[in-house]
Amino acid sequence: MDGDQENTDLLRSTLRPARGGVARARWTVPSLTVVFHPDTRRIGGCARLVDLLDGRGAAVSRLEPVFMDPGALSGEPLAHRSVSRRKLLFEPRGDGVRLQREAGVGVSVSGAALAAPRDLSAEEIERGVVIELGDRVVLLLHRLGPPAAPLPRFGLVGDSDALERLRADIGRVADLPVPVLLRGESGTGKELVARAIQQASPRAREAFVSVSMAAIPSALAASELFGYAPGAFTGASRGHAGYFAQAHGGTLFLDEVGEAPPDVQAMLLRVLESHETQPLGSTNRAKVDVRVIAATESDLDADVREGRFRGSLLHRLAGYQIALPPLRERRDDVGRLLSYRLAAELKSLGELRRIADLAGPDPWLPASVIAALARYDWPGNVRQLCNVARHLAIASRGGRPVHLQEFPPGLFGESMTARLEPPSGAGPSRRRTPADTSIPSNGELLAALRSNGWRTSATARQLGISRTTLYKLIDRHAAIRTARDVSADEIRRCKAACGDDLEAMAAALEVSPRGLLLRMRELRVD
Repeated sequence: MDGDQENTDLLRSTLRPARGGVARARWTVPSLTVVFHPDTRRIGGCARLVDLLDGRGAAVSRLEPVFMDPGALSGEPLAHRSVSRRKLLFEPRGDGVRLQREAGVGVSVSGAALAAPRDLSAEEIERGVVIELGDRVVLLLHRLGPPAAPLPRFGLVGDSDALERLRADIGRVADLPVPVLLRGESGTGKELVARAIQQASPRAREAFVSVSMAAIPSALAASELFGYAPGAFTGASRGHAGYFAQAHGGTLFLDEVGEAPPDVQAMLLRVLESHETQPLGSTNRAKVDVRVIAATESDLDADVREGRFRGSLLHRLAGYQIALPPLRERRDDVGRLLSYRLAAELKSLGELRRIADLAGPDPWLPASVIAALARYDWPGNVRQLCNVARHLAIASRGGRPVHLQEFPPGLFGESMTARLEPPSGAGPSRRRTPADTSIPSNGELLAALRSNGWRTSATARQLGISRTTLYKLIDRHAAIRTARDVSADEIRRCKAACGDDLEAMAAALEVSPRGLLLRMRELRVD
């Protein structure tokens, strides 16, 4: 790309703010990010659909557009045999986008087969829309800001706009001697960010002491925080350095600071104001040079209003505040994080070679599972994703394919099925067999086949049964026929009516698209 074209594209990407006209710190453009690709090196590549901002359309196929890793100067198209050379079309519709496919393109949107044009609202795109291409590639349609100058990574995995803003915050405050307050949900990586601030600061070679304030009983707070002198109490034969003394010259990380009891809050305020500690049982005060980084998932402002937290302590801690984004607000990082953690877990098992097996004809981690995980809201954030990656690595040992129905409920919480399955219908949490009394009824079977465009794999996943079981049920159902039952004349008449659109033909004939294609080859209907 030449310099003039690059400048034009960057200018286009600033034409429209996200969230219905409410500007963010950075302006955004509809974009596609690779959540999964059989070549795992391609995960995280991005394509900004800048033409949509000018009222023109965009398209995705095996050959276009070019996906680039963040910060890279060049890229390449998806270029995988499972992705059709025919196009998935993106057309602007107000602040939203209309999706429609050319004949022969296999695509699912938010877990449901795309059989007809579908309009996506600005709100859906803002949240992120998961698109499956050819059963092997998963993309996320969302909004991205313009490319920015690369920042230090600080050990954080991901390239979303939200994570880049977090990196910028770390870089701004790391070298300053001010206390920092980290706010964010459980599992967002607050201690990791605290360590990143320490490592980027002049105190990088000094101590980093991590303390959970929720774990300090009020009766032991003084001795734990400030230490004690020999003989301070029965059994104290020798002195003990408290957390502040241990962190002298370095950084003290006070996690869950909102859980500190009132008397502990008073002690913290005193030492933060005086920069002095007094060990229990001693009359001597000692100066301490400690940078304090505190973290909370509580609403401390509300706690101050309701008298549960000292306002003066909050003001002391919040020299600079950093908000850590939940994983649902950086959905384009799910693929990057999952592939990173999977590689780490497989390496720990001595099975890192299995990453290459994802490019094989029968991968142990189907793209449909990745797509479901990309749709999930992750209430436990990155910590929860790490647990899922560990489960996937262990459950798939020996190359055994992993299915959503096999995830233990505790891994995702009680609402796992409803939150992971496509909106077209949540499947059961266990596999069913033909002898099972909870097997789907004829009506349920027919409805599932129709809603999934007569695709057997997607239908089996929705119903929570194996494909073998599905084929047996189809054979028993008098009203359902297979592609083997379709005559050459029927195919020719349907082909003329549907204009060579295999998906439309399969829907009209009510058979599987793949089965119909094989039947056409068998009958030499071209």
